[in-house]
Amino acid sequence: MAELHQILGALLRDIAQARFASDIYSRNISRYYEQNSLLRRFPVPRAEIEEVEIELKFTLSGVDFAGDSGEGREARLASFFERHSDALASRFLRNAVAAARSLGKTELADELGREAFRIDLRQDVLRYLMNNYPHLLDAGGGFNVEAAQEGLKPVIVRALAYRMERVGETSREMVGTILGKTEIRSVLSALADEVKKSWTGGADCRVLVEVAGTALAELPAEAISSIRIKAGLRNYNWMQVESQEEGRTWRALSPE
Repeated sequence: MAELHQILGALLRDIAQARFASDIYSRNISRYYEQNSLLRRFPVPRAEIEEVEIELKFTLSGVDFAGDSGEGREARLASFFERHSDALASRFLRNAVAAARSLGKTELADELGREAFRIDLRQDVLRYLMNNYPHLLDAGGGFNVEAAQEGLKPVIVRALAYRMERVGETSREMVGTILGKTEIRSVLSALADEVKKSWTGGADCRVLVEVAGTALAELPAEAISSIRIKAGLRNYNWMQVESQEEGRTWRALSPE
């Protein structure tokens, strides 16, 4: 007996693993094609999985409302963190731009208002929350707003200092001034409320199923359910990405 999502996940994982095993085989035989003067004239065979259709038959063994899976909570937290990371970045930048303008730093204000900065800061904030949430949450789902605010401070300072350097501003006092005029606690408090509500607002529904052939063979047809899965593989390639505006390069996965 297993959970339905585990069975479906294993099927999709095995499809991807089958493609991986096929690519490893193509890699190995490509060496023979390269070394042989005759085989070198032929293309190296490589299997493509464009679409797979599977019909999974199972019987419902039970539904468990008592427990909450770690995967379910992780998924909900990731959703909360992603949404609030965007709100945190937007709130900070809005206040930081206003602070820079009040100091007469128009060029710095323009730099802080760039969309590229908001995206970078959002990713930095999201990375911090995802990496540190086990230390920010207690057993009852309480989110430590003070600890999160202190933990995010060096993340924001690094991002702010980088942008300041781009326009020739290196004053540490100005960093402190801008930070003093920004406010992110209200966003973190809203995040804490959502996390707490989700943590105590009910558990995941775990669907338990039996898929073994011997068990299904003993059951009448009306007791057996089925799901038809239609899956395809999408290929991604590593590419070098360059940003002339930011003066940075990085590697990213891009679909074929």
